[in-house]
Amino acid sequence: MIIRKLPKIRLVHLLTDPSNYREIASIASLQPLSAHMEYTQVVNPRFTGVVPRENAAHPEHISDDPEFGLNRVNRKYIGPGTWGCFQAHKSAIINSYDANLDYLLVCECDCVINVKLSRFLTILAQLGASMSARDMWSVFIGGHGAPNGSKIDEFYFSEQSVDAHCVLYPMATLPNVIRLLETEKWAPFDLWLGFMLKRRLAVTVGNFASQVAGKSLVDGTFKGKELGRVVLGDK
Repeated sequence: MIIRKLPKIRLVHLLTDPSNYREIASIASLQPLSAHMEYTQVVNPRFTGVVPRENAAHPEHISDDPEFGLNRVNRKYIGPGTWGCFQAHKSAIINSYDANLDYLLVCECDCVINVKLSRFLTILAQLGASMSARDMWSVFIGGHGAPNGSKIDEFYFSEQSVDAHCVLYPMATLPNVIRLLETEKWAPFDLWLGFMLKRRLAVTVGNFASQVAGKSLVDGTFKGKELGRVVLGDK
C-alpha cells in the first residue's frame, strides 16, 4: 500500500503503569509509529483521591469510589479515574501545542492499532486532509458507527464521542480546544468532547484502533478486545 506523504504528527501516549499487560500491549502496538512521527510517553499515576466537585459539569453524578464502575448506584458515573483521565488528556493537549507541527495524536494506555502500520499511516494522512478541508477540531479513530452524525468521506460528523482512546487534533485549531479546556466545566473526557466541540467533532467510519481487553483503570469495569484480535506492531 502506498502511504501518502505523512504530515508532521506528535503522538502522545498516555500511560499509567507501563508494567501492566494492557499497557505493554499498547506500547508494542504504538511505539513502531516513532519511525514516522514524534512519539512521547507520558506516565500519569492513577488518581485515587477525592474528586473535585467545583467546576464539574455534573457534580451530582460524582462518586469517590475508585471501583465505581463495578459498584455503580444512583447514576454515579464519574469517579476518581474519570477525573484523572480528564486531567491527563487536558495536560497532554495543552503541553503539546506546536505551531511547527500539523497534528496531535493522543492515545490512551490501552490503545492498540487494529490495522497494519502502513494502513494506519495512510488513514492518518487521509483524515488530516479531510479535517483541514472541513475545519474539524478532532476525530476519534476508534469507530463505533455514527452517533447523531452524517457520513462524510472517512468519518462521520458527530455530536458524541463514544470513547477517547485514540483522538487526532489539527494543530491549527488546537488553541480553540485549549481555550475550552481552560475555561469550561470538566466532564468524562469523551462526553466533554461532545459537549464542547459539537459539530466540529468526528468519528471514523472504520474501527482502526481499539482497547486491549482487561480491567479499566478509569472505572474498574472490563473493556476492550482480546490481544489475538488486534495487530501489535505489524508493519
